Amino acid sequence: MQGRFTFGLPSLRSDLSETRSLLSSQFVLKDGSKWLCIYPGCYHQEYNKTNLYAHVRTHTGEKPYQCHLCDYRANQSSNLYQHVKRKHQ
Repeated sequence: MQGRFTFGLPSLRSDLSETRSLLSSQFVLKDGSKWLCIYPGCYHQEYNKTNLYAHVRTHTGEKPYQCHLCDYRANQSSNLYQHVKRKHQ
């Protein structure tokens, strides 16, 4: 893909606000109606910038959603919901 940027990756993150900060600054690029992830070698695209938050967490390792019943952490709230439903009910 043309116009891709390459630079250092951030270290592992543990705070959702840090992901939003990354998205609002240097790690996404808008191309027409699509938001593009510009991590080196990644060609993921989304029409909604909010959906890109979950995608960027796959790169950063951030898991901001924690189970209140055990030590499980998830990168998406839907994964936490499924965990609670399967493991604690």
